[in-house]
Amino acid sequence: MLIDAGMTIILAFPVLFAGGWLNRKIPFLNKFHIPEAISGGLLFSVLLIAVELIFNTDIDFNDELKNLLLLGFFSTIGLSSSISKLIAGGRSILFLLFLAAVYLFLQNFVGVGIALAFGVNPVAGLIGGSISLTGGHGTAMAWSTVFEQEYGMPASHVFGAVAATFGLILGGLAGGPVGTYLIRKNGLSGSHDEVQTVGLGDSFREEKSIDYNSLLSSLFLVALTASAGSWLGDMGKGAGLHIPPFVFCLILGILI
Repeated sequence: MLIDAGMTIILAFPVLFAGGWLNRKIPFLNKFHIPEAISGGLLFSVLLIAVELIFNTDIDFNDELKNLLLLGFFSTIGLSSSISKLIAGGRSILFLLFLAAVYLFLQNFVGVGIALAFGVNPVAGLIGGSISLTGGHGTAMAWSTVFEQEYGMPASHVFGAVAATFGLILGGLAGGPVGTYLIRKNGLSGSHDEVQTVGLGDSFREEKSIDYNSLLSSLFLVALTASAGSWLGDMGKGAGLHIPPFVFCLILGILI
């Protein structure tokens, strides 16, 4: 049984809403900041397995819109970035960048080592390494195409999604207690008067609001960034550069 692309998108909404409901009802999920998409996705996976076993049928989802949505996602990440805040971070940001780079190598070293120990193609260690654990689901899905076409690994997208899911859950389980401990130990607290924003400066929030024109302008910028990033990705591929188009979308979004 194949679920078409339109119905796949429609089903994604109740799955996400269910994840939010679970996080509100189950203190464990809320305390350790498990993403709503993961909570709802795991519940949906269990229900899907039950349906397949009970009715003895295979259910597949059309993912032809996956790449388009992936480009849009990374375009919005780039467009919502704040260069001024990164610069204001100074040495702390540079130190964090250094630690992240070190752990990228460690994740790949461990991943390739485990793959070799089990007699598996060492490339699989990269999929189970930084590509999924640091890059997340979006990066895993983007690189899976390269591994499937260039290295003959047809299940790369499945393996990448599984690795990224486990990485998010285990990272949340470890990061929650550690973060809570550090906050309490150092007596850290935030300002209750500060309004949480994502990529919007104070001047924007004071002068503008979300209306018809601003919404269309934002959609236009996302579409423009995604289209240009996809074009640059194709150009790079033609020149022998194996750089996923979403990387260009991210960079273009930051520049715009």
